[in-house]
This record gives sequence, C-alpha cells and structure tokens, in this order.
Amino acid sequence: VQRDCAKLESCVMFEYTTLNTAEELMAAVKVVAAMAKPFDMTKVCPPPRFSLLTQMVARIRHFAKRFTMDHNQQQVVGPAFQLHAALASYSFGILRYRDVGLLNKAWALAS
Repeated sequence: VQRDCAKLESCVMFEYTTLNTAEELMAAVKVVAAMAKPFDMTKVCPPPRFSLLTQMVARIRHFAKRFTMDHNQQQVVGPAFQLHAALASYSFGILRYRDVGLLNKAWALAS
C-alpha cells in the first residue's frame, strides 16, 4: 500500500502538475521541502498555485498513514521511511518519462 500511495503522489506531483517557468520550479521545490518535514500536512501553507496539489498529497498521505495503523488505531506499524523511500524511487523514475517536461524532471530531482 505504501508503494501505491507513493506512486500516486509521484504522479500527482510530477506528471499532472505542469511547471512552465523557472519561478514555478523554485516555488514547487519549496512546497516539496515544506511537505517533507511534517507527515501531518495541516502545517503546510502553499502558494495558491499549489494548493490543490498539497490537498491531494495530504489526502494520499492520510491514506498511507491509515493503512499502516494497527488494529486498535493506536500506533503506526510501518515507519514513514517506507513511504519516503518509495517516493524517492518514483521521483527518480520520472526522469525516464518522455512526456514529462524538463522543469518537472528538475523538480523530481530536487525532491
């Protein structure tokens, strides 16, 4: 489930969010850096251009966290490291996609 969530997050970020300028790339890198720190996405305040993206990522991470809880919903069974490792794997995979622009590939590398 963690890998599926990571793949979906990677698609939403790097394939479905198009970057057109270097300024958008810098803003996107800052958004990803802010999202990397808290697993709780309520603390991330993105620019308006990336608000839908962060909402979608928050929902995906909520599912990822939910699926790693034990039966009593008391503690997380799988560490967030599993999700972040899968995200790194899919981010590097973006580089071989022909239909992804250079700015999005640079964004994937920066994340």
